[in-house]
Amino acid sequence: MQRYAIGGKKSIFANYYSLRIDCSPSGWQEVRITKSPENGKARLTETPTIINYPASNPRARCNGRSTPSKALEYTPNVPMLVMLAMTRLRLN
Repeated sequence: MQRYAIGGKKSIFANYYSLRIDCSPSGWQEVRITKSPENGKARLTETPTIINYPASNPRARCNGRSTPSKALEYTPNVPMLVMLAMTRLRLN
């Protein structure tokens, strides 16, 4: 997966959340950055996000609601458009 970022501007590349079948947060997730990016800063922040599961998932009935999540934020150091390979940010 590749994403794009503009130098000096914060981008959110992913939101991580986990729900029980009744749409309540499961609370079990642990997300960490295990390797920092070489050309910028990455951090995880607590933020609400809109639930979006595929239609085949039983939790799809929760779609459109807000839930707590961890957002992966990235700010590149360089003042230009850069391309990131998400595989360079190792997440556990």
